[in-house]
Amino acid sequence: MTVYYDVMKMLKPLTLILIALSGLLFFGCGKGNDKIAVKNDRPIVINIQPLDNVTNYASAIKEFEQKYLKEIGIENYTIHILPNRMSPISTMNDAETRNSADKLIKLLHGTTKPGEFTIGITKKDISTESQNNQDCDVLGLSYPDRQKRACITSTYRLKSENDLWKLIAHEFSRAYFSQQHCAADNEKCIMQADNDENSHLDQKEFLCDSCATQIAERISANQYGIP
Repeated sequence: MTVYYDVMKMLKPLTLILIALSGLLFFGCGKGNDKIAVKNDRPIVINIQPLDNVTNYASAIKEFEQKYLKEIGIENYTIHILPNRMSPISTMNDAETRNSADKLIKLLHGTTKPGEFTIGITKKDISTESQNNQDCDVLGLSYPDRQKRACITSTYRLKSENDLWKLIAHEFSRAYFSQQHCAADNEKCIMQADNDENSHLDQKEFLCDSCATQIAERISANQYGIP
């Protein structure tokens, strides 16, 4: 009994050290999202389509790469910046008050090659139809379940240019990976849904571990992109 007790006393500090180290490995340094190593055999080809002479989006694309694609662990991707184009009159909503987000997505989808994806960025106000409002203003729009090869974002209602990459990442995740709104209800996650008419993008900082893991699993299962 005495020998056993002494051995346990010697092992106890070592056990505590191992537990502490395992905690560091699991939780990282306290950041909201630890990098996940993923391998996508099919390259992700992203087209950035500036619309209506929008400017000041270059830094947002860089942040989208660094804080979203590379943070998840995606390395096999290409981003093409397309020449600016104007939104045609045909994309105006039925009330002719602003551009229809749905019509813009349809337009971009039709000009995007199969296997690629286009993110539209406009400086004009956009809207979509909801159950209670036929002209509901939105920051961006995407169709989940990989229905269209495009999504649309607008800088018109953004509080800060620093929030554009978050909006791009949110809509891209919804359309390209069929990612739902944050199930972990992490208030700092960019996939967190806004429950009122006000945007809270300025309070969001990263793609949380839960959402990043779900996306990584879809990539591993080859469940991404739109044919």
